[in-house]
Amino acid sequence: EKKEEDGGMEEDVDDSEDEVADRDGEVDEQPSTSKTERRLAKGAEEEDENMMERTRGKEEEGKNEKDRGKEGEAAPKRCAFFSSFFYALLRNAKNGYSHENVRRWSRKKELEKMDVIVFPINISNAHWCVAAVYPKEKKIRYYDSLGANNTKCLELLEKYMQDEGKYRKIKEWLGPWKCSSMTPPKDCPKQTDGTSCGVFVCCTADCLTGDTCIHSFQQKDMRDIRRELLRFMSACNM
Repeated sequence: EKKEEDGGMEEDVDDSEDEVADRDGEVDEQPSTSKTERRLAKGAEEEDENMMERTRGKEEEGKNEKDRGKEGEAAPKRCAFFSSFFYALLRNAKNGYSHENVRRWSRKKELEKMDVIVFPINISNAHWCVAAVYPKEKKIRYYDSLGANNTKCLELLEKYMQDEGKYRKIKEWLGPWKCSSMTPPKDCPKQTDGTSCGVFVCCTADCLTGDTCIHSFQQKDMRDIRRELLRFMSACNM
């Protein structure tokens, strides 16, 4: 399992994720304000923009997929992905929130046209979770494979979407959103070790943005999924 720390990569210890949640099961996030993290975040923002430019043509093609496909087939989901630095900058502000810190990150993303927006969430450099925002349904869901709640994350993402509504002049986004923490094993697969949170995040995001049941993977599948991820990343032209 990997974690971000001042731009480096460190191995997680087996029991590190067990210390993320407090006694009430609520996540205790420790904000980071390192200059190195901010420099890396700026690079991640630029890479986000480059990726969006490279995929814009494919998204345009996907708009009419239903018309071109077989009769009765649904169009593929339109999805947007943010880097892990996005949430860190959103909350690492003087008052615990800053839309201004991240406003530029979405200026080339047509968020109002997306079916789902994915936000990887790093908890105190010790654990990975993922949040999914459904703009058309005004719904935000938080997935933690260890089962901890994170009401703060849900509140910040709700505030972010409301501010995006103001910025984009989308009145429907200004009111309350339906926010919920998804609890394993009922709502999502449960992690039973201390090193597989990143793989759980990848698998969860893949299921949420596709047409795959979220319970299509389990802890026992982690070794095979890691090998498949390695093969996939090795074949990518990055």
